Amino acid sequence: MIRTVACVALALACVGADARLRAAPIQDRAMTIRADGSLWAWGDNYFGQAGDGSTDGLCVAARIGASYDWAYVSAGSRHTAAIKADGSLWAWGWNVVGQLGDGTGTSRSSPVRIGSSYGWARVSATKDGRHTAAIKTDGSLWAWGSNMYGWLGDGTTTSRSVPTRVGSSYDWALVSAGGIHTAAIKTDGTLWAWGAVCGRQIYTGNHSAIPVRIGAASNWVYVSAGSQHTAGVKSDGSLWAWGSNIHGQLGDDAPEARNRSAPVRVGAASNWASVFAARAYTAGVKADGSLWIWGGYFQDRPGRHAPIRAGTDSDWESVISIERHVVAVRTDGSVWIWDWFLLDEDASEPVMIMPPDDLRRAVAADDSGARAFLRFRRERWRGAAR
Repeated sequence: MIRTVACVALALACVGADARLRAAPIQDRAMTIRADGSLWAWGDNYFGQAGDGSTDGLCVAARIGASYDWAYVSAGSRHTAAIKADGSLWAWGWNVVGQLGDGTGTSRSSPVRIGSSYGWARVSATKDGRHTAAIKTDGSLWAWGSNMYGWLGDGTTTSRSVPTRVGSSYDWALVSAGGIHTAAIKTDGTLWAWGAVCGRQIYTGNHSAIPVRIGAASNWVYVSAGSQHTAGVKSDGSLWAWGSNIHGQLGDDAPEARNRSAPVRVGAASNWASVFAARAYTAGVKADGSLWIWGGYFQDRPGRHAPIRAGTDSDWESVISIERHVVAVRTDGSVWIWDWFLLDEDASEPVMIMPPDDLRRAVAADDSGARAFLRFRRERWRGAAR
């Protein structure tokens, strides 16, 4: 049975012996697919986004349904989208603007089937809860939900309550739904984005309701769209970021925290494996398994303007984090949480909320994260070898 020792998103009573994590009414949550294909949820559930049929927060990881065929999950801040092994698409949680894709505006506290297709490959539920984007096995791109600034990419600003095709291409490999924009990578390694440009996070200078190519590089392997900024990794292991930088979330170590309308390199390291862009901060994992975090804010604590290493462990695989806490997955599939504002204090010691999973099937909040990146990179390597 999966157990948890802390629930920072809920009441202090949930934290017990690990009260050092400072309970706060925020949206920390995690979802995992275990080795047997079962789906589990933990944390905030105000909108029914955990999928257990209630809106009660989960201090202990709970099994979602009885199925053993879940293959892919994306946990946004207010809703969740997932794919089963047969390629069917499911969603649950907040649905006021049609972001679940079931053709209604009714929120759901249990998984509901989206359409009748069995061809879904990966999905991304936005961190700010307004829209969803997904790619099918044929490489076509789809989006639905709110479309205020054209972030669905269908050439309009009309909201959609069912999956809507984005363009006519069949070469999309990776997509990340951000707060007010969307970013994606094609199989040729080119980077594309569309939506709003608060802080110019899509690097076009104007709003765009259709995908716009970002620069001339064709070696992008990973991208993560945050609320108002974007971060990406190139095949040479270099890390880049652009958009809003008010909290130092770009990590370019600029004291004036200037917004950037074009990708800027984050440090000189060339061993970045993945990155997670959130609301006011960014976190990344290097190829050596080390975890780094920057940006952020809370009350009177300023954001950090350059990556800072979280501890000395070298077995981190991917990051999921919302608001002031960090949730991350180790290579053994275990899920951990801690208050990153206390990285330089004793209270920053990570606390395990889900135990190891032998087959390392753990996936958490931003599904377009490390697992999609690793799959995409393996696919490109295979293609290059042919």
